[in-house]
Amino acid sequence: IVSGEAHSGKCSLAIKGKVASSAFNFSQYSDVSGQVEGSLTSFCQSLTLSGKVRRNVMAFSADILVAREAVIEGQLIAFTGNLDFEGEARKGLSVHCDEVVIAGKIKGDVRIEADKIIILEGAVIDGNLKYKSHKPAKIDSTALITGEIKWTEMAAKDKKGGFYRKFGLFNTAL
Repeated sequence: IVSGEAHSGKCSLAIKGKVASSAFNFSQYSDVSGQVEGSLTSFCQSLTLSGKVRRNVMAFSADILVAREAVIEGQLIAFTGNLDFEGEARKGLSVHCDEVVIAGKIKGDVRIEADKIIILEGAVIDGNLKYKSHKPAKIDSTALITGEIKWTEMAAKDKKGGFYRKFGLFNTAL
């Protein structure tokens, strides 16, 4: 069951049941609390994932929340302003964003390009962590990272906004 609704000039999509194949979403707000049997591709302002995706998630969004109960059986690839990752990704993470906070579990390599990177207490990265940022990531001493940690310092950027703001979808007054 897939439900979507439009109201007050704002479009939203809610997936609360089961999608038998892949899902492609282009809406303002997306809430995926059900199950997607294939991959999820999402272009939206705000994505909340608290369900299960059996393959990969590719998201282009201003804000992404992968909630504690979320499971991505494939890889998460995200181009976003802010990523709050509390769930589980079983085949790695690749993120280009302004800020990322990781408190969940990731099996596989993690690649991040961000202004600010925070890895919290209890986070588990079962693979390598390679990241580019202006300054070293804040990694809690109790976070578990089993592979190599490699930081590459980014050159200073102009102050015109984050990567995701280059797309017209996110550059509108709401």
